[in-house]
Amino acid sequence: MKTTLFSLAGLLLMPAVANAAHLAGPIIGFEVKSGDNKCYLAIEDPTDRYYSGGYHHVEDKGICSIAKTAFMTGTKVVVETEILKMGETNKIKSIEMIRTGSVPYWPEGGKYDRLKGGSNS
Repeated sequence: MKTTLFSLAGLLLMPAVANAAHLAGPIIGFEVKSGDNKCYLAIEDPTDRYYSGGYHHVEDKGICSIAKTAFMTGTKVVVETEILKMGETNKIKSIEMIRTGSVPYWPEGGKYDRLKGGSNS
């Protein structure tokens, strides 16, 4: 009886296993396997030692295209993954490219008023 209570108490104190991971950093590996409708990529995230550098898969051609562009240009990305059972690569659900440095403003300061017919002094 006591061992059962201790076992139940131990289960309640165990941390919950995450079913998603958030990674941010450059793509350091990209692969498309023939005959597979998936692309595989590895992201270097210094804040996540467990998933950093491991391959994750993408099942969407649009996301694969974004990932390939980010890999070729060295652009950093932010991805949300769905953690799958052991032995499978995790599924990437979304990807965003991150631009470092300043972001350009369009149209250049104040020109919007002239574009829509207003005056700009």
